Amino acid sequence: MTGFTPALPIEPYTVGDLPTLIGAVIAVAALILACRVAGFGQPAEVPEVDTFEPLLNLLPGGFAPVYWALDRPNRCALAADSDGRIAAIAPAGSHYFARLADQSWTCRVDEGRLHVAASDFSMKLDLGDDAAGWREAIARTGGRLS
Repeated sequence: MTGFTPALPIEPYTVGDLPTLIGAVIAVAALILACRVAGFGQPAEVPEVDTFEPLLNLLPGGFAPVYWALDRPNRCALAADSDGRIAAIAPAGSHYFARLADQSWTCRVDEGRLHVAASDFSMKLDLGDDAAGWREAIARTGGRLS
């Protein structure tokens, strides 16, 4: 045995392969554009906060919201219950998740936007004048202010 011989011959790149490469790049770009135009991968706009109530019921101890804050693009929301707990609802792909506020949350307000960062997610909510009030409510649950 004199040496290794590959099963398929490996040929160097040639200029003749360039049109094939360009065609593949154009096809992939067209597919990405078609998916974006069709709206794939974008979280659905939430028309009403009642849409989130079944999701909030799954939180530990249940959650019956009495106050809501839906951000202006209708993508994320905050909810407060009668016990003073705060829950965030945010998109994860084409679905949503809910998290209760805890000590891992850090929040700040910048030009009417509430920025929330936690150990497993972050989100920005465009709440306008209500952002500062929600920031204080999160601080009362143990969240840190920055």
